[in-house]
Amino acid sequence: MMSETDYLNVLTRVYYAIKELRSHGVTIRTILFNGGKPTIRITRCAYCDRQIENGTALYQSFGCGPCGHYKQGVFMLDGCKVVWSESLH
Repeated sequence: MMSETDYLNVLTRVYYAIKELRSHGVTIRTILFNGGKPTIRITRCAYCDRQIENGTALYQSFGCGPCGHYKQGVFMLDGCKVVWSESLH
């Protein structure tokens, strides 16, 4: 079980990650908390493309969902996993 201090530390990491993403014009879609491992889902944008190009991010998942084929990009920022999906039409 996480302590109050642990929760505050997680929230602080999320705050700084969101602040950094917003400074690059990234749109935040959702924030999920799984214990001390937050996941921030964003909308794909030029910032995502730059993260892939410079090797900071990678594509970790490929699949087919209700909207067709997709791939999912991911990178870590301030202890938070940042993910986005791209359609492969």
